[in-house]
Amino acid sequence: MENRRKIVPRKKKSELLQHNYKESNYVDKEILEEELEDPDEEQGNNLSYIPEEEREVFIDRAQLSIFELHRRCQRGDIILQPHYQRKNVWTRPKKSKLIESILRSIPIPSIYFAETPEGDWEVVDGQQRLTSFFEFLNNEYALSQLPVLTHFEKKFFKDLDSYQRKIEDYQLHIFIIKKESHPDIRFDIFERINEGATQLNAQELRNSIFRGERIEHLINLSKNPYFVKVTKGKLQEKRLKHQEAVLRFLSFYLKSYHEYNGNLNSFLNDTLDKHLINHSNINRIEDILTTVMKTIYDVFGENAFIKADARIKKINMSLFDILSHSFSLYERELILKHKAEIKRTLEELIQKDHDFRRAITSNTLTKRNVYYRFEKWLDSLEQVLNGGVNNS
Repeated sequence: MENRRKIVPRKKKSELLQHNYKESNYVDKEILEEELEDPDEEQGNNLSYIPEEEREVFIDRAQLSIFELHRRCQRGDIILQPHYQRKNVWTRPKKSKLIESILRSIPIPSIYFAETPEGDWEVVDGQQRLTSFFEFLNNEYALSQLPVLTHFEKKFFKDLDSYQRKIEDYQLHIFIIKKESHPDIRFDIFERINEGATQLNAQELRNSIFRGERIEHLINLSKNPYFVKVTKGKLQEKRLKHQEAVLRFLSFYLKSYHEYNGNLNSFLNDTLDKHLINHSNINRIEDILTTVMKTIYDVFGENAFIKADARIKKINMSLFDILSHSFSLYERELILKHKAEIKRTLEELIQKDHDFRRAITSNTLTKRNVYYRFEKWLDSLEQVLNGGVNNS
């Protein structure tokens, strides 16, 4: 293990830290009503930092038959179920109704793909529809509970005789998001496409763009036993929030908060886009994650990253960011020596410093609030470790 007693010298306080909000800007009621289930989810992403000439969207349009799409999928040109996509969840009656729509020549919504660097197509929107088509062509289910064409009830594709061609020849409208599009613009397109009741969240979309080794590493890291121990039951694993938490820690660790531009998605995407998590450093990253999460648990226990007065026992990601990052800068033994004072210092900041409390609960993803809470906590922790009293 590398020596991490102090990786970087503490920098001069930023102007953000010296800035004081006026008391009149908020009232205690705002503090009491601060707890959204996940305040980060409520904040949009500003893309104005992208140069105007790089904001162009590259999308190809096509019209392909179900037969042609099925053939492409069989030869591996279509990735039907990338990491971000949900499993096959449609019931047989719902799949059957879709086939019935084809037989009745009812229009089907467009299918969206994203082009990979290798030139393959990953499904962005339309996975359940394509799966229903392909499974039926493979004779994997028979039609059931048809509301109109009841004479096709219990029939497989092989039983449809002349109607087979009608299904195979049905034309679907296709949109392909080209790989030339700026990564953050592509991400924005994904979000817009998936708006609605079954909207995919940021990490689910991210897993569709950065497939392969990078995502595999992230999946494996999220299974780290010490990370699981300190976060278990407090992150929505079904929505990949545990993977996003690991990516947040590594993004701040590998790049520092000074590179944060006010757009969390861009900040996290950049870590994957630049292959900062790779085969050559994955063992070191695993060791760092293990040590940091083990130390955090030894200091804060099962309530790590949760504010004492929180109404919902859910991880505050702003606390997760600053604690995991700051603990990566010091030796484990030094932190444990001052663990009681560290806990007390954090509690006092949350309870008594209105600016700090606001920075971890309101508009948490703005550049100003991110810088403020990092600077404030890093200065406070340094004072404890360099001159604090050992009260453990």
